[in-house]
Amino acid sequence: MRYLIFTFALISAFFVSKSYSNVFDMDDLKSPKKVTTNTYVCDFTTSWGVPYNTLVEASTTSEAMGTCGIWGLSNIEQSQPCGSQTYGPLYYGQFSAPLNTSLPDGTCNIGGSGGGTVRFTATDLGESTSNECPPDGFPEHEHLVQFNDTPMCAKLLPEPDPDCPAPTDNDPFVFGSGGG
Repeated sequence: MRYLIFTFALISAFFVSKSYSNVFDMDDLKSPKKVTTNTYVCDFTTSWGVPYNTLVEASTTSEAMGTCGIWGLSNIEQSQPCGSQTYGPLYYGQFSAPLNTSLPDGTCNIGGSGGGTVRFTATDLGESTSNECPPDGFPEHEHLVQFNDTPMCAKLLPEPDPDCPAPTDNDPFVFGSGGG
């Protein structure tokens, strides 16, 4: 049995997936873009007693409040059993929403489970910086790699031409020139 497992492992080594063949050009690395964002927590309080929150990224508190409101409307819409487009206006920090029920005949009873007001705030959790690839001007350097404990952007080495194998140390030296 041990020989069978050994033989199977040996044979399997020759059938490695091509997805493991990504090789990066470590001689042509570029510095990644530094991207700075602020993270905000959106806290939602509903008049029917269901609090929830989410994280959003934004440049300003005003932008975060807008994103929180849109996220809140979308989240309420997705949680409705039969959907609705009958929300109250989106004000800075609140909107009104019905809670619908689906009737046995397939129609929607808008507000059948009540509803009310959703109030929300956006609290700044602070600034964070991340490294992103590709850097500006180098679209082919799209892979973030570590080089000497430093994040860098690398590109893939080109696939070798199957009709022209890569040179090896065992190749004989050829004298002469390619001219004329």
